[in-house]
Amino acid sequence: MGVSNEKVDQWLDISQNIASTMVSNNQFVEAALELAEATAINGMSYHSVVEDYSQKPELSKKLDVEIQQKRKEIAGLKEGYKSKKSRIRQCVPLPG
Repeated sequence: MGVSNEKVDQWLDISQNIASTMVSNNQFVEAALELAEATAINGMSYHSVVEDYSQKPELSKKLDVEIQQKRKEIAGLKEGYKSKKSRIRQCVPLPG
């Protein structure tokens, strides 16, 4: 990890001080490692991860609205298809 043995104790002390009763030391370290991995792989900084995460609920709501609109459009198209199909059957006798 690029941390000397002397710094390991300092890192442990820091993580214990930052971690709270809501977040265990292990959870804190795991989150820090995941963030470091995201930064290394995707080039995403802490701020970009937080910003991206913060935008997800709003984007999700917009997508839910759009999905509902598309479902209504599909239902309307299906109803129109059934209506046209019914009118065609009334006009054209089936062979037989």
